[in-house]
Amino acid sequence: MTVATLDNRPIVRWADAFRRLTGWRRNLTSIAAGIVASLSLPPADVLPLLWIAFPILIWLLDGVQTWKGAFWVGWLFSFGFLAFSLYWLTFALFVAIDQYWWAVPFASSGLAFG
Repeated sequence: MTVATLDNRPIVRWADAFRRLTGWRRNLTSIAAGIVASLSLPPADVLPLLWIAFPILIWLLDGVQTWKGAFWVGWLFSFGFLAFSLYWLTFALFVAIDQYWWAVPFASSGLAFG
């Protein structure tokens, strides 16, 4: 008689938890992982956060059943990454904010939408 042993290491439990996410929870986690990855860029420079963000992305992709779901997980990850790492583009508009106030939403989020 064989006894199935479960791997109880914390990293395996975390991986299984991320693989089982579906729907809006998977989407929100993908955006959050992109935001965490963007914190590795200047001015924050917290490079070890990439060791957290990219495994989460891989685990989320591992739990997806279709290519369409994988596309959306990757797109939402990159949206979170770009939306928080391209904030500096709007600073150029502040030179003449009275003329270019209308372009701030497009510069801050429009580029991240792709």
